[in-house]
Amino acid sequence: QINFIYFIIKMQGVNIIVWTMIIFVFTRIIFLKKGDFLKITNQLPITHNERNSSFIIFELLMSLTIIFLISIAVIIAVVLRTNFHYIPLLICTIFFTSLTGYLLLQLINSIII
Repeated sequence: QINFIYFIIKMQGVNIIVWTMIIFVFTRIIFLKKGDFLKITNQLPITHNERNSSFIIFELLMSLTIIFLISIAVIIAVVLRTNFHYIPLLICTIFFTSLTGYLLLQLINSIII
């Protein structure tokens, strides 16, 4: 039983990688015209790098929120099955995998563009 729950958590990590790629593609499509959106902030006393960084952080938080909502069923199932024993591993798997995957895809996108 313990090995099965550990296996489920590791498979959830693979599931998160796939969902992170899907969410990244959708955010690229949704924010295709982000240049027009960022022109609104030209009058603000911030630099171009700060605007781009805040936009990337917004996309990242949006991605983490969606990943968390997708993973909530697995989190609830593991909590009900193991009484909070695997919560640190599950949280680290979900957020670290999503965060790393999204930033890696962002880096690849920046290199290609």
